Amino acid sequence: MKTFLIILVSCISLSANAQLVREVNRETPQEKKYINIEGSPYLKPAWTDGIVTFEGGKTLAIKKLNFDEVLGKPIFSQASYEVLEFDEPVNGFKFQDSSGVQIFKNHLTLPDNENYNTYYQILFDGTIVLAKLNKKVIEDTRKFSNATTDRTFASRDQYFIIRSNKLYKISNEKSLVSSFDGDQKGKVSEYIKEKDISYKNEGQLIDLVSELNQLLK
Repeated sequence: MKTFLIILVSCISLSANAQLVREVNRETPQEKKYINIEGSPYLKPAWTDGIVTFEGGKTLAIKKLNFDEVLGKPIFSQASYEVLEFDEPVNGFKFQDSSGVQIFKNHLTLPDNENYNTYYQILFDGTIVLAKLNKKVIEDTRKFSNATTDRTFASRDQYFIIRSNKLYKISNEKSLVSSFDGDQKGKVSEYIKEKDISYKNEGQLIDLVSELNQLLK
């Protein structure tokens, strides 16, 4: 009897999961092709385990997940399809592998902001959020020695401070300080100088935002 119950529960679980897959994975093959371009358009060097969260709160574990940094979209691989895009709106996703957990979210700004549907990697989450836009562009370089053009995927990563649903791009030390208000600017500027923080150093930015969440309470 116990064996029968275990088998029955397992079947119900598998059936429910299969239904969820059909609901949220109405996949369509990715139309954009990357041909004769050096490098990779993807964030991860290989397909990675991950979890995707859809609008409405549904979640799904994906065995082969990646992120297209040119299109700015999560992608996955399944069955005979090499690269697929999600047909239903994705609110967020995360990668889980030997390097750790990477969390991506959109809707971090107000709905009328042009960046509302952009996916940002959350490097530090708090009242003050440090976010990263993982971005690549296709760069054409023409050699003087011949008429051929070399095409490569070039990284154009950007860092942002997010406060009160507002996005502040970090392009230099001044813009980092300017992302804060009033008396906070002085405290931030002083802390940056004291700790010799570089706005180009991801690890230092994470430490900075972690400290600022405590300092500016």
